[in-house]
Amino acid sequence: MTTRSGRAFRRPPTPEATSGDGEQEFLLAQEEPEVGEGAAVVGPEGQNEQAVEVGVGGQLVARRNESMRIMQVSPQTPQIFPSTNPPPATTVSYALSQPGKETKPRPFDGSVDWESYYRQFEMIARKNRWDDETKVTELGAALCGPAVTVLSGLPRLVLYPALVEALEARYGVRNQTQLYLALLQSRVQQPEEGIVEYHREMREIGRKAWPDSHDGSLEGRAESQFPVNLGRDNPSWGVPILNFKCLRRSSSGIWANQGDAASRATERRRRKLWRRGGGLRRPMMSLVLHRRLVVIHLRLLLVILLVDVRVVDGARIKNPQVLIKGVTVIGKEISISRTQRATAFLGIPYASPPVGDLRFSPPEKISWPSDVDRPLFNATTFRPSCHQVTQNIEKAMGRYLFNLLVKQPGVNVSHQKEDCLYLNIYVPEGRPPMDSGGWPVVIWFHPGDFSSGTPILWDPTAFVIKQKVIVVSPSYRLDIFGFMSLENDDIPGNFGLMDQVAAMDWVHDHIGLFNGSRNDVMIWGHSAGGTSVTLHLVSEQSAKKFHKAVAMSGNVFLPDSIVQPRRNTIVNYFLKQEYGCTREKIEDCLRNLDVTALKKASEELPEELGEEYGPWIWGPVIDGYFVEDNPFLRDDPKEMFKTKRIHKVPLMAGFTDMEDIDTSDLDNFPVNKKTFTDSVSKVFYDELHLEALKILGNDSGCALNEDFIVNSILFHYTPSSPEMNEDQSLFRKRYIELATDRKFGAGTYALGEAMSSTDSFTYLYRFDYKMKSTGMSVNREWVGVPHQYDLPIFWGMPYWTTINPPIIWNNIDKKTSDVVMGLLGNFTRYSIPIQNKKTTTTWERFTSINPRLLIMDKTFNMSDSSSFDYKSVLFWNEYYPLIIESVSNCCNSTATLGVSEVQPLLITSILFYYSLSLFTAVTISHRTCSDLNIFTDR
Repeated sequence: MTTRSGRAFRRPPTPEATSGDGEQEFLLAQEEPEVGEGAAVVGPEGQNEQAVEVGVGGQLVARRNESMRIMQVSPQTPQIFPSTNPPPATTVSYALSQPGKETKPRPFDGSVDWESYYRQFEMIARKNRWDDETKVTELGAALCGPAVTVLSGLPRLVLYPALVEALEARYGVRNQTQLYLALLQSRVQQPEEGIVEYHREMREIGRKAWPDSHDGSLEGRAESQFPVNLGRDNPSWGVPILNFKCLRRSSSGIWANQGDAASRATERRRRKLWRRGGGLRRPMMSLVLHRRLVVIHLRLLLVILLVDVRVVDGARIKNPQVLIKGVTVIGKEISISRTQRATAFLGIPYASPPVGDLRFSPPEKISWPSDVDRPLFNATTFRPSCHQVTQNIEKAMGRYLFNLLVKQPGVNVSHQKEDCLYLNIYVPEGRPPMDSGGWPVVIWFHPGDFSSGTPILWDPTAFVIKQKVIVVSPSYRLDIFGFMSLENDDIPGNFGLMDQVAAMDWVHDHIGLFNGSRNDVMIWGHSAGGTSVTLHLVSEQSAKKFHKAVAMSGNVFLPDSIVQPRRNTIVNYFLKQEYGCTREKIEDCLRNLDVTALKKASEELPEELGEEYGPWIWGPVIDGYFVEDNPFLRDDPKEMFKTKRIHKVPLMAGFTDMEDIDTSDLDNFPVNKKTFTDSVSKVFYDELHLEALKILGNDSGCALNEDFIVNSILFHYTPSSPEMNEDQSLFRKRYIELATDRKFGAGTYALGEAMSSTDSFTYLYRFDYKMKSTGMSVNREWVGVPHQYDLPIFWGMPYWTTINPPIIWNNIDKKTSDVVMGLLGNFTRYSIPIQNKKTTTTWERFTSINPRLLIMDKTFNMSDSSSFDYKSVLFWNEYYPLIIESVSNCCNSTATLGVSEVQPLLITSILFYYSLSLFTAVTISHRTCSDLNIFTDR
């Protein structure tokens, strides 16, 4: 066979046509082919093959792992041209081999629906039993006209899935929708065109814009995108939104009421004509219509249109896309019901992978698109979580809640990598109000004690849909990878917190592309995430990157929120291992170690540190003590709060009524005075020993008299009512209150006092609501709300569709979730948790004059002395620190009294300061060791 130029070309098989691994390759020619322009290919035996006319916009070679070759030769650069009129100069013929009776796909130039073409192509491929090698060749050969230009944006070696993805991005639903939306905007009725023909044409364009719409009707459209441009000879229907199905029905009614000419038989004929797509062909204005009937039907039409309309942004777009600096990011639709939808973009990189030289370093800003190696980015699946000990997640939230969350589709907490700095974006349906500047943005920092956790467990879909806010959930480095500190500039620590700052920077730069407002950003965290939020309130690196904050069940006022780095212990551990590390080059050695070696160290170092360090190994450090240039944390955060060196933003903070309780050991809770005393003593003797080590250091000349402090705690919390011997649950109740007040209650109250002192709007709460749905609460009547059991209500879990097996939710749980999400959503929008119609309680602002919390339970009420233990909060925040301060002041004193002589003085001092309601306790700081004998010689 010859081409139009009359030349033929035979080309034998070449070994480079097939890749080394046997996978089919689709290549762009790098050099000008050896043959002349317009060459055709013939089969291996020299027979002429069936030729197909195609339009070509650039040099292209399709190689196939067979003797047959398909080649097009053109020296021109790729061009985009109308699919119906490809330039003749670039039209050539090439041969398609037809072994046996194989069915060949028809050419694709982009003018037909890609989804339909792709389905047909796959059917042909299955019929012919093509493998991916053959499919990439056949699909590439079928491209013609402007579709060929898709190849110019692909790498030289392209596999079948990548070619399909590129075609989907160019000719998929989203891009075609934008094309036909523009056409609908500009399409006006022509002078010779009747309303029926105009209607039919507009309906056809609408069908192409939304190929998934049923019965040829559009899902909906807004006036700004679909103007109704009727000609001068037709009535202008001043309706804001037009639905063509309604137009057809209403205009049929107008025709049916034209005096005696509109009989029922005629009406039936007209309806048949409408169904056939023909309609009535006479110009509408040529008919004599009764004016009143026209007005009535137009009013009826307006009512129908307004009732039957759906917003254009609500139209279902199969693969939502966002263009970020030339990279097309493809997301997916998510929903909680058929009509309540949102969009998710998962696994978007916000910083360079922290591997190699970037390990144990601040995050490096990623550059779009140079650091994203493909023009299409698939954001429909989660990326790996950061390295951690997975068992710690289960320990933090409890076995039942953990097992419930890990069974969600796409959730795999064991899939972990060091390359983990990705974020997920959840965007509500529709467009934000015109004067809003974009949807409010929430950045969620997950819990996990800085050693575990992942953002993929808590699904924000319900919150996003119901509150109309964008939620961004980033991963951040954890455990040894995120918080290793050698107390120097090279490995200072706090990398996980700096990752969070990098995520805030990415949101500031790009969230506008997702219809979000970078000027309305709220950070929200739970547990370690809550502590992170309060650290951002004092960090110089986080300044002006957020505008409000929510800290749940965690903040810097909790004990052990800041850890003490131990460079020598960590370095000595690695020097003892057979890793070849030296003290002089320990930083380089740690960056080059295998991941398994670091994870092994993370598990063994707590035992290596032992009593010297305590249970918390990895966490935030005050890097300002050894980093001069832009540290994350310049000073002790508690002191920074007290001296008002903070970012003044509205704050919401709270805790549950049963924090810090191990729900896996409920049978061993104290039930009488002896077990209560033993439990309290065991817990606090261990904690006080660690506290003494921090204060005394290596001073062996003094020892902390722990009995003094433990006795004061027992005196305050031991039940003293006459009924305590009959109602043994009082001991259990007081033990739970002690554990919760000690850290979370007192810490949250102190945070509220510090923030409100700067005139920042501050709102505190305690969450007491215990879920009623079967399986969603601990199966003990006396158990309240353990750690993280508030999150199902805040995240709207009663509306989740990802729980397997599904939970039959109690209606009260749903209503409570609605109220809580409403309060949080209003705080996100307005910086004030405005009450909604489902609650009549006004959440009052927390101040030193009015220190009230919102108690969230079956009813929502502001706290008073009967619902909140203010005296216990003062005990921990004012009395207890003074005892510890006295310990440090007396460190170098010489004690002269024996232990037996000290006990009466201890009890007397406790009774004395307690009887004064703690207000005169400040004098304890001026007592001497000889007065109190807090230290005794060992």
